[in-house]
Amino acid sequence: IELTELRLHEVLDYLTRPPSVSKDPAAYAVTIVGDSMAPRFEPGERAYVSPRAAAAIGDDVIVQLRAGDGEDG
Repeated sequence: IELTELRLHEVLDYLTRPPSVSKDPAAYAVTIVGDSMAPRFEPGERAYVSPRAAAAIGDDVIVQLRAGDGEDG
């Protein structure tokens, strides 16, 4: 399992949103690091995330783990 630390309050770049997330103000993009999501996402590719979207069978998902002390990790 590959693990990447996300700093959700740190803006690295601004991108044009694709139509699939254009109306979600909480949507964000991540740059894929490593090959754990290949072949669907290759290293360096950007994936758009809509945390409010419901997940369904067959969807690609990114799981966020939080620190055990109640703070965002």
